[in-house]
Amino acid sequence: SERLKNIRMNDSRKDIVQLTREWPPGYGGIERVVHELASYLEAPVFSLDAKGMYKAKIDPLTSTYKRIRLPRVIIGRIAVPVPSRPFMALLQRNNPLLVHLPCPSVLSIAIFIRIINPKREISVHWHAFLETDNSPTGLLTALYEKIAITFSKLATRVITTSPTLKDELIRLG
Repeated sequence: SERLKNIRMNDSRKDIVQLTREWPPGYGGIERVVHELASYLEAPVFSLDAKGMYKAKIDPLTSTYKRIRLPRVIIGRIAVPVPSRPFMALLQRNNPLLVHLPCPSVLSIAIFIRIINPKREISVHWHAFLETDNSPTGLLTALYEKIAITFSKLATRVITTSPTLKDELIRLG
């Protein structure tokens, strides 16, 4: 909380932009973290809106920050952004970007942004590891996590509130 206050007060740049899979404030833990950060920092949120919640018109909490829905197609459980003005706006910004993992779509966008704008600050807020097993889905999940770990080494910072996840990320380098 104190660190967020310092970021907000001492940062001469405009908004920190967030990217998430779901539409905040939502009902899940990640959406609530996104909501709290956006409310406090008065920062816009780009969302893939994987569950189509923006149409609900009823939010569980009041949101005063700007929410921008990225047009997307859903393939299985993956939300794939389609070329659009909001997507281009996200790519072209120079504001610091805070991405929320785990999410393959969000990770892919963050990697793409890192490639086209290597100097842009990208922070990763890593909420949890995903379960893996020997099934095809489990193997793809394990591959995703290896890519996420590699990308996090290129990120400006990695944030987590889980001591267990923090210890594991440190162990993995």
